[in-house]
Amino acid sequence: MRYVVLGAWFLAVPLAFCTADVAPVRLLELATVRHEQVWLSDLLPRDVSATMREAGEGVGLGRAPQPGSLRVFSAQQIAHLMEKQPELLRRIEIPSTVRVRREGWPVAAEAVRAAVGKFLAGQGRDHGIGDFDLPGISPLAADAENPALEVTGIEWDGRRQSAQVYVRCQRPELCGHFLVHMELPTAAAGPEPRERPARSSPSKEAAGADNPDPAVLIKPGQSAMLVIEDGRMRMALPVICLQGGVGNQLIRVFDRQSRRVFRAQVVGKNLLHATL
Repeated sequence: MRYVVLGAWFLAVPLAFCTADVAPVRLLELATVRHEQVWLSDLLPRDVSATMREAGEGVGLGRAPQPGSLRVFSAQQIAHLMEKQPELLRRIEIPSTVRVRREGWPVAAEAVRAAVGKFLAGQGRDHGIGDFDLPGISPLAADAENPALEVTGIEWDGRRQSAQVYVRCQRPELCGHFLVHMELPTAAAGPEPRERPARSSPSKEAAGADNPDPAVLIKPGQSAMLVIEDGRMRMALPVICLQGGVGNQLIRVFDRQSRRVFRAQVVGKNLLHATL
């Protein structure tokens, strides 16, 4: 009996040392998913062990973004979501941010061109559409093949000296908002953004409570979609508006996922834009 116990001890020691010496697995900084839920296994590199991948398949991190969009996780968020798996958490290294992109059916440039032309024709505006590039999220995608698109707003981007067009799927569950810069005739591109309006007097604000201003596109506490652009990438994320506003006004919004507050420009009904 003593010999058996001793043999078992010799077997256990190398196993313990091997486990201690294994380097932690670093999660991917950019991962692509094809389903509605994000799992830890989606963030693991391809060469990870089968045992590690199987363990990651049981750890859910929340809903995936809409097709063609990104969801950004902070290291603190992932660590918090894995509080109930401390052993697994010790075996991974988490980057400061992890971006998750969801694949889908590619959105064709001609579909965007047709949606813009329809929008301009409906407003009686010239629609001689020039060259344009689709957003930098590659590929721009939807959750169905050949989705019907619609334009929610067009305004002039003075920095780029081009029109910026806000497009989305007619069925919001198929894709979120995306931003396209294109060459349009001046009459079609719309006016330069106006200055932020002055605060109303108390008497006018009181009167507006009974007769809401139709120019108000965003109300405090409402959910809205924020399109963020950083020069190389564009992404859309749902936010809560901390302030109300009219077209082209800068307001503060709150992202529940990252717990960050952004200053964003009101560009449409429940639609905002920000540049990082």
